[in-house]
Amino acid sequence: MPRVLIVFGTTNGQTTRVASRMAEVLALSGLEVEVVDSAHPPEGFAAMSIGGFDAALVLGSVRMGKHPEALVEFVRLHRKELDAIPNAFVSVSLSAARGEKPAARREVAKTFQSFATRTGWRAAEQVPVAGALPYSKYTFRIRLLLKFINWMLDGDTDTSRDYEYTDWTAVADFARRFGGAIVQAPAARTGAPAQPEMRPR
Repeated sequence: MPRVLIVFGTTNGQTTRVASRMAEVLALSGLEVEVVDSAHPPEGFAAMSIGGFDAALVLGSVRMGKHPEALVEFVRLHRKELDAIPNAFVSVSLSAARGEKPAARREVAKTFQSFATRTGWRAAEQVPVAGALPYSKYTFRIRLLLKFINWMLDGDTDTSRDYEYTDWTAVADFARRFGGAIVQAPAARTGAPAQPEMRPR
């Protein structure tokens, strides 16, 4: 049974939920899935561990234009092993929720480039996913800052509630297509097959 690694870095838990949903869909596709929190990897997890997988998904949340430092460090250490198998990088952000706006698309592209620069790794496929705005989980200072930013961007500013923008159907569709490609070519270990794409909705 082909094995897929999902490694993620999260800020307030939304990326954890996206990783879990993708894992569920991949498992239903007939794949063995291991989900790893980059901030708390299993003891002894190393490059040789990644070598035992047939594909990998890297997921990271974005705050203030940056992905979690633990995820950056994890990918920096294991980038060669990731490159040796089919892979994709999923970036979960508020900018992705405003994808119809040119400025938001530029911001998404900037965060992808920043991650590639910081890690030295560019995924075979880069997938933007809309995240969440959980005001209740922020400190008072962060809450006010994000309220101001969203006010400037004509976004949601009611700090008495949380907002979720993730398109769960699109998330599942991407995982299903990614898993399907692995199932069809489980022995492809030299050069990644054509990568599935997140289709606009």
